[in-house]
Amino acid sequence: MIILTYQVWFLSPSIPIASFLQSEPAKKLFKDTPVVTIIGCRGMWLMAQEKVKTLLKKFKR
Repeated sequence: MIILTYQVWFLSPSIPIASFLQSEPAKKLFKDTPVVTIIGCRGMWLMAQEKVKTLLKKFKR
């Protein structure tokens, strides 16, 4: 299991984490591995979590 924590920048996941989740190393690391994400944000910034969920779904078979 991977516990992924990240920062929200202006309603989106921060650029560094978004870039990492789209990289080849992340594809290898996250493939078929359960992931729990943790963020601290205000209610309207929760859209960042939805974007990360979309990126993480690409790692499933």
